[in-house]
Amino acid sequence: MSKKSIENQIQQIFIDFNNKDYKKVLDRCENLISNNHKIPILYNLVGTVFMFKKKYEKSLEYYLQGIKLEPNNEELHRNIGKNYLLLKNYKNAKLEFLKAIEIKKQNPDALLNLGLIYLETHNEKKAIEFLNQSLQFKPTFTECLYNLGVCYKNLGDYLKAIEFYNRAINTNSLHLK
Repeated sequence: MSKKSIENQIQQIFIDFNNKDYKKVLDRCENLISNNHKIPILYNLVGTVFMFKKKYEKSLEYYLQGIKLEPNNEELHRNIGKNYLLLKNYKNAKLEFLKAIEIKKQNPDALLNLGLIYLETHNEKKAIEFLNQSLQFKPTFTECLYNLGVCYKNLGDYLKAIEFYNRAINTNSLHLK
């Protein structure tokens, strides 16, 4: 199979992914992988589809295969971290997010997720620290703003919580629903 043919197939996979036709994504990726095309993005896409389907162990399996092929892939480290976070394996999640930040210094998503780890483990003050760092790179990051509201609510600072909830609403009207 020519390089151009593989590139065209990967482009089609992205189209299927964007159209949320996850069965086609899985079929096309698995076909390429089974034909010995060990391309990290294929493992990332399959892992993401399984994450969407809440099959976190299966998702993690693919992400880990992808990271073996490309150890400095920041996106794969973040996705592995998100999987560990969903599995409540906070230690490994933290390691993956820190690795993602090591690869890409300005990393609001990894910082958000580090904040979520601390929020999940009831360390709101540490969560606030990471969420604020994330906002330095992405000031209108709705998820950060919302979770800062949660942190302050948990700490009993309701006025500050309301301030962040309102900021979240103002950046994304979907939070009204």
